[in-house]
Amino acid sequence: MDHAGGSINFNGSLVSDKDNYHQAKVNASLDNVDVNKIFTAFNNFGQNGIEAKNLEGKLTAKLDAVVALDDEGNAYPKSIESFIDFSLKNGALNNFEPVKKIKSFVFKKRDFDSIRFGELKDSLEIKNQEIKINRMEIQSNVLSMYVEGIYSMKGNTDMSIQIPFNNLKKRDSGYIPVNKGLDKKAGASLYLRGRPGADGKIQFKPEIFHLFRKSKVK
Repeated sequence: MDHAGGSINFNGSLVSDKDNYHQAKVNASLDNVDVNKIFTAFNNFGQNGIEAKNLEGKLTAKLDAVVALDDEGNAYPKSIESFIDFSLKNGALNNFEPVKKIKSFVFKKRDFDSIRFGELKDSLEIKNQEIKINRMEIQSNVLSMYVEGIYSMKGNTDMSIQIPFNNLKKRDSGYIPVNKGLDKKAGASLYLRGRPGADGKIQFKPEIFHLFRKSKVK
């Protein structure tokens, strides 16, 4: 069917396991839909890591999801499990707090409120109220960076941001961001690691020895 400026195909099933508890399975493919509208329609896919208000662009994706619903159609957050392969083109990240916090360390005079990029693509896994972000390249009008880790709604967030030093040269208004590919070596970089602080909010700190990646290898 046509929706949000593009098309959506989906199928699924709904099984009632017990009173006020229904198991739903959904398989969907989205082609060139307005990401803001689709995140709004699907209630941000049951997570608050990145929401409709933070996104612009055209989304193409494949989604496989399992979720438990009550009699009113509301999702039980802990039940949501989904796998998403996506590509977001001609997009923007607007007022996305984790990215804006980078200004505490680098490029304090650059505008991080609205970051425009050529394409974001990645595979996400949402399970047990946590989002696993595989290494993702972000090439934008502000800077280049690579993001990976876990965004948790249970206070277990552990994310890594790699910022290559070649970002030191400021990009002019006509700069067109183009992905280089994850296999391309980024060169000497600053690494930031984000984890919850005492107030529960994500705090980023420099990682001189890049312990995040070393812990993954182990």
